[in-house]
Amino acid sequence: MRKFTLPHHRFLIIILFLCLWLGVPAPGLAGRLLPLPDSNQNLQTGNHASRIVPRDNRVVVLTYHHLVLAADPLNPNPMALPVSEFAWQMGYLHQNGFRSITLSQLQAFLQGEIELPEPSVLITFDDGYESNYLYAAPVMARYKMHGVIFLIGQPPVINPVTGLNALPHLTSLQLKRLYQSGYWEFGYHTYNHHYQEKGKSVLLNLPAQELQQDLQNFQQMIYGLGLPQCRAIAYPFGQYSPTLLQEIERQGYKLGFTVTPGYIRPGQNPLLLNRFTVSSLLTRQQFQAIVNRQVS
Repeated sequence: MRKFTLPHHRFLIIILFLCLWLGVPAPGLAGRLLPLPDSNQNLQTGNHASRIVPRDNRVVVLTYHHLVLAADPLNPNPMALPVSEFAWQMGYLHQNGFRSITLSQLQAFLQGEIELPEPSVLITFDDGYESNYLYAAPVMARYKMHGVIFLIGQPPVINPVTGLNALPHLTSLQLKRLYQSGYWEFGYHTYNHHYQEKGKSVLLNLPAQELQQDLQNFQQMIYGLGLPQCRAIAYPFGQYSPTLLQEIERQGYKLGFTVTPGYIRPGQNPLLLNRFTVSSLLTRQQFQAIVNRQVS
């Protein structure tokens, strides 16, 4: 008897037809067939997509200076923020889920090594006034917030503008206590060159040797206090030059902060970072707009 055979390709077609008819996957197609949508499944993908909020990975950096119990109406100072207003701002950040970050976290974020909790804020203070210890530290400890103080190594005794006694700065003991609390770290704001000549930061005109000496004197002071070596700078008056940038990078500084308003994004130049200055003239609505990344 003659044996009946089908061509190979016709045999495969018949097998495929039978598999589809019986509702089972054909040989070689298992794992490739997508499941049919459930009849109860919501297929309005447009509505689902609208609920997805894009991640906003911009970081807010706030800059404070001096805190006072009450503003002086006879001698208004925009950089002197009432403690009550500072407490309201920290409370707002806490109640709205903001996470205060460290300098090392910000550096890793800029390098693309980590993603920061959203929303994140870096809280900084310039000049190192004693009010940071007396008023800012207790408020921030209440909310377990981290802060950075950019110090002047030898702050002036006399205010060069008014000729009056300068505001008191942090003592060595206060600096040590802040560090030991675990909530504070420190950065460079010059050793003894925090003043201007003809509206320009004197630090920009220092000969290379004097600039190097200022940086070294500051690090020696930090070392003598038993504090970690500083790797961040806040440029006095927000001013910098190519020479200054080159020298601080050569000495191992990793982060540099200006006073140019704006947010920080991954990949930015780590030595030219923006900050928002918080003054007594800032309204609560303006503060909210800044931290909620609504300022263009």
